[in-house]
Amino acid sequence: MYATVVSRFVTYEVGLDAVSQAYVDAMMTPPAMRAWCADGAAEPWTVSHDELD
Repeated sequence: MYATVVSRFVTYEVGLDAVSQAYVDAMMTPPAMRAWCADGAAEPWTVSHDELD
């Protein structure tokens, strides 16, 4: 599975079976993944047409 897919499961709070959730948890744990997510959250700009109202 790709990191971007895993992050979407987290972002959109997708309900997963236990095995899939364990995989997501394992993928979100490495320091590089945590840094990637933190860097994305710290971005100051948005694309207005992609934002939810």
